[in-house]
Amino acid sequence: MTAAPPVVSDETHARRWRILALLSVVQFMLFVDDTMVNVALPTIQADLGFSETGLPWVVNAYVIVFGGCLLLGGRLADFVGRRRMFSIGVALFAVASLANALAQTPGQLVAARAVQGLGAALAAPAALSLAAVIFTERAERAKAFALLSSLGGMGAAAGVVLSGVITDLIDWRWIFYINLPIAAAALLLTFRLIRLRQEPDLSALDVPGAITVTAGLGALVYSLLLAADHGWLSWQTLTGLGVAVALLGLFVAIERRSSRPLVPFSYFHDRRRNTGIGLHYAIAAVLFGAFFLLTLYMQRVLGYSPLEGGLSWLPFFGGLFAGFATAQFLVPRFGVRTMLVAGLLLAAAGNLWFTRIPVDGAYAADLVPGMIVVGLGLGWAYIAVTVAVVYDVQEREAGLTAGMLNTGQQIGGALGLAVLVALAADRADALAGRGAAAAQVAGDHLAFAVSAGLCVLAAAIALAWVGDLRPERMPEMPAPEPAGA
Repeated sequence: MTAAPPVVSDETHARRWRILALLSVVQFMLFVDDTMVNVALPTIQADLGFSETGLPWVVNAYVIVFGGCLLLGGRLADFVGRRRMFSIGVALFAVASLANALAQTPGQLVAARAVQGLGAALAAPAALSLAAVIFTERAERAKAFALLSSLGGMGAAAGVVLSGVITDLIDWRWIFYINLPIAAAALLLTFRLIRLRQEPDLSALDVPGAITVTAGLGALVYSLLLAADHGWLSWQTLTGLGVAVALLGLFVAIERRSSRPLVPFSYFHDRRRNTGIGLHYAIAAVLFGAFFLLTLYMQRVLGYSPLEGGLSWLPFFGGLFAGFATAQFLVPRFGVRTMLVAGLLLAAAGNLWFTRIPVDGAYAADLVPGMIVVGLGLGWAYIAVTVAVVYDVQEREAGLTAGMLNTGQQIGGALGLAVLVALAADRADALAGRGAAAAQVAGDHLAFAVSAGLCVLAAAIALAWVGDLRPERMPEMPAPEPAGA
C-alpha cells in the first residue's frame, strides 16, 4: 500500500523535457561529489590537519550515508511526495555544501560530508521517481530513466576531471561552493516547472523496515570500505559484515511479516528486472575500480599533478558520453540484450588493454585507447541495463526502482573498490622487492584482469537472462520553444 498516486497537470507534462534537463543537472551534481574530493585530498589534509587514518573519511562519510539511505529516500518519495523530497534533498545538499566549504576542522568537514550524503540520498531517487510519473509514455520514460541513471557514471567521471582543475587553479573549497548556485537555481525552477498533487501518507511507511534496511546498507558500505583498507579477513571487516548481514536478515524477516512492506517481495518476480539490478552493481564496480586504479597510476607512477591527472580523464569522459548518446538510437534498433552484451565486452577489452600498462607508460599510447573503449562500452551498458530495469515499472514502484538503481551505483562501486584494490595491494606487497612503482603496476595488472573477467561474466549472464527487449524508438527531445511562446 502506498500513498495516492500523484496527479500530473497537463502543464507539467508539456514541460517534461525542460523538467528532465533540470533533473539531469541535479543528478549530475549529486554524483560528481562521489569522486570530486579524491584528487583534492592531499591539499585538504595539509589545510585542515587531517591524520592519515582520518583523511579517507572525507570520502567515506559521504559514500556510507549516500549508499545507506538511498532505498529509504526512494520509498519516502513514494510516500511523502516526489517534488517535496526532491526539494528537501537539494536544499539539504546545498546547506551541507556550504558547511563543507567553510569547514575549519577535520570533524566539521566529515560531519558536513555525511549530511551532504543524506541530501543526495533524498534527492537522487526522487529525481528518477519524478521522471517516472511525468513521462507517461513507456519509451519516453525509458529514455528519461536511462539518461538520469547514466548521469551517475558520467558525474563520477567528471568529478575526477573537475577536482584536478579546481584544486590546482582555484582552491579546494570551490569544489563545494560551486554547488550553491546550481542548487539554488534548481530549487527555484522546481517550484516553477513542476506541478504535482500528491497527498503524503506516512502511515503507510514501514518504519521498522526502513530503519533496518538503512542501517544494514550503511553497515555494508562501511564494511566494504574497511575491506579496502584493512583486508577481507581483518576483525574490523568481518565484524562489520556480520552486523550488515544480521541487519539485512532482520529486514527480510520484518518484510515477510509486514502488511505494508517497504519492499514488497512481489517486486522481485520479474527476472529481467532482477538481472538488470544485479548487472548494475557489476557495471558500477568496474567503473569505480578503473577510476581509482588509473588515478593512482597516473599520480604515483607517472607523477602527474592534480591538474594533469584530472584533465587526463577527458578521453574516458568522451567515450562515456559517446556511449550514452549513441545508445539512444542503438538500443531501440538492436535491442537491450545485444547492446548490453556489446557494451560489457567492450569494457572487458578496455580493461585487458590496461593489463599491459608499463612503469614508464606514455599517455597517448598506453592510456587513451583503453579509456575510450572502456568509456564507450560502459556508456552502452549503463543505458541498456537501465532500460531493462525500468521499462515496465509501475508508478507506485517508481521511487523503489530509483532507490534500487542508485543503491547499485553506490554499493557496486564500493564493492568494486574493496575487491580490486585489495587484489592490487596484495600483489604489490608480494612483489615489493621489484621497487614501489613496478610492484604497484603489477598489482594494477591483476586488478584490471579481474575487472575484465567480471565484464565477461556479466555479459554471459546478460545473454542468458536478459530478454531481447526492443523498446519503441526513443523519440528525440523536441527543440526548445521560442521565447515568449
